[in-house]
Amino acid sequence: MALIINAKTVFPKFKYSQDQLTDFLATIWPENKEMIMKFGKNVQVKERSLCIPIEQVLKLDGFANRNDLWRDKALELTAESIQKLFIDSPLPLNEVDMFITTSVTGFSIPSLDTLLMNKLGMNPTLKRLPLFGFGCLGGVASLNRA
Repeated sequence: MALIINAKTVFPKFKYSQDQLTDFLATIWPENKEMIMKFGKNVQVKERSLCIPIEQVLKLDGFANRNDLWRDKALELTAESIQKLFIDSPLPLNEVDMFITTSVTGFSIPSLDTLLMNKLGMNPTLKRLPLFGFGCLGGVASLNRA
């Protein structure tokens, strides 16, 4: 039987209001400013977190560089999340028998779970399920699979 025994959240360290981000996007695409501002208000999001300062976003060139940055930051945040999750957990990390990961931002081969399981001392017989392509419903799909 699958159990959810704990839940924790971690965020990247650079926080921006939705207005800051829409203003930034409007400077990149001034011809779409009205649409960007309308979208920014309609999504009902107050703030967003980024792994790098907003000024560095435009300096990222090419998909490979952006995806490499995503993988490095995703590994850091996932490891932080797992460590935070198991600080006060009644279940030791090495007794977890299934690990499901999902992301809508980038992808990694080998997958994030593979890269983390040895680093964090997880069960060597761990069943892994890396999910990709579910978009914003990735969390729901993960819970459904669990």
